[in-house]
Amino acid sequence: RLVALDALAYTYPDFAADFQHALQSHLDTSYMSAEWDWTFNDLLETMHKKQLRAEHDRSHPELAALDALVLTFPGWEKGVDAAEAAHFQEIRWPNFRCSMHMLRQKQCLHDGDRSHPRLVALDALAYTYPDFAADFQHALQSHLDTSYMSAEWDWTFNDLLETMHKKQLRAEHDRSHPELAALDALVL
Repeated sequence: RLVALDALAYTYPDFAADFQHALQSHLDTSYMSAEWDWTFNDLLETMHKKQLRAEHDRSHPELAALDALVLTFPGWEKGVDAAEAAHFQEIRWPNFRCSMHMLRQKQCLHDGDRSHPRLVALDALAYTYPDFAADFQHALQSHLDTSYMSAEWDWTFNDLLETMHKKQLRAEHDRSHPELAALDALVL
């Protein structure tokens, strides 16, 4: 790791501080090879990205993918800034992958494309309980904030849908949900 660190000839602002941080990371970890030390490799990759930025080089695959997006939704500039900050690890969350998902999905919504499986599931709801509109917006925001590619893997979104279903059942005075049926079956 020290050989890799010493080989760097970067000139970007704050390189010295990043160098010291990477050196401290080396001293603080007991891994014996750079292949096993993802933190150290991540620091080196971030330093490389910062050097490319200082050289105005946007050839990194992440930035190339970001630059290839055609965005027209209101506020897209702020989303691009957040994605770039994630690329350079200036922010922890959202990460770059999630930032790209958010940008793409916001553009899809702006274009009227609601074909993502989570949006299809959300749009299929015909609930009438009080506060459904607020819950719908909350679920929509959850979709935008979550980069998982299928509803089956997105437990937060599924939990929101389940809660909305329970609220609709309650509004209809329907106690058929398995949890309520088990509760009703209790003998006190």
